[in-house]
Amino acid sequence: MCGAGSSRRGKGARPQGAGPPIERPGPVGRPIAGAADDERQLEHRDRQLWPRTPLFAPAGGTAVTSAHNVAEAAVDALERGVGEDLPIADENLTWDQLFGRIAEAVGRPRRVRRIPPAVIRSSLRAGSRLQSLAGRESGVDPAEFADLLLRELFIDPPTGRPLDAAFAASFSTGGE
Repeated sequence: MCGAGSSRRGKGARPQGAGPPIERPGPVGRPIAGAADDERQLEHRDRQLWPRTPLFAPAGGTAVTSAHNVAEAAVDALERGVGEDLPIADENLTWDQLFGRIAEAVGRPRRVRRIPPAVIRSSLRAGSRLQSLAGRESGVDPAEFADLLLRELFIDPPTGRPLDAAFAASFSTGGE
């Protein structure tokens, strides 16, 4: 028997003072019955599929640094009165390396597969046409962005300072 003063809780019961449950709205704005159970099932399925489902990345890459290292370089430049460009790179990473490092940092390492450049270019050209047809402009022409995205935008020489701690701090999942 689960009376008002009972400490037993049935399935889905919430502790006293916990406030109303957060429910996912349905297509007409009403909560979906059993949404919490659905969420648990989806999370379970994601955890099972996650290691087998690869990430996808374009060819090309970029120079990577941490905000801490940028701040150090900026302070150093201000103190020395340097008024020139100061390219800063701790590591040069291809997109697949970068995506893989982020996946590792969130505790879900996965393999990363490269998307062929022709697929990237044709997709971004199609996006550019759709923007034109809609009379919109994003500020960056997607068709032109493909050439930039697919290049290795590296800075040589990189400092070689490890970025593992910066990845961990940036992509921490709060205890998972």
